[in-house]
Amino acid sequence: MQPILGSAIEEFIEISEDADIKLTSRKATTEELKMLESELPVKLPQWYRDLIGDYPIINLEVKWNVETTNPSYSGETAIEFFEPQYIIEETMEEFPGIDLVHLNYICIGSEPAGTGDNYYIRLDDEDPTLYQFPIPIGSDETEPLLERRIQIAEHISDVFREAIKTIQ
Repeated sequence: MQPILGSAIEEFIEISEDADIKLTSRKATTEELKMLESELPVKLPQWYRDLIGDYPIINLEVKWNVETTNPSYSGETAIEFFEPQYIIEETMEEFPGIDLVHLNYICIGSEPAGTGDNYYIRLDDEDPTLYQFPIPIGSDETEPLLERRIQIAEHISDVFREAIKTIQ
């Protein structure tokens, strides 16, 4: 895994604990990692296995000011990282995950406010870009899925670094 991503997560956790913020997150178990590998039709790279197996990000909610990672948007946003079972369900059973998994994307979390727009990463990069794929309601549903893609943050590490600023 990229040292930048690991360092950003470690710093976020340390600063959260120093600020007396109780984190209820956890690491993925060996059994959950095996389940992900057997249920997803994509090969889980070692960096991703390390990310969820070595760092307590499962169920972690991270808030940041989105304009720092995407100037087209403003205000606070958040991601809650999914349990492995939800990663499988949202990637393999729900739209748009079911159409994205064959392009090497997996669903890793959701916006906890309940907007319905989940967060996706492409497994090709060790500090991947964080995307959302808004589902059109009453609009042109023939628009290609990748053209709907919105880059939320260039790297996941950016999310953790920007979230630190909201704590301090």
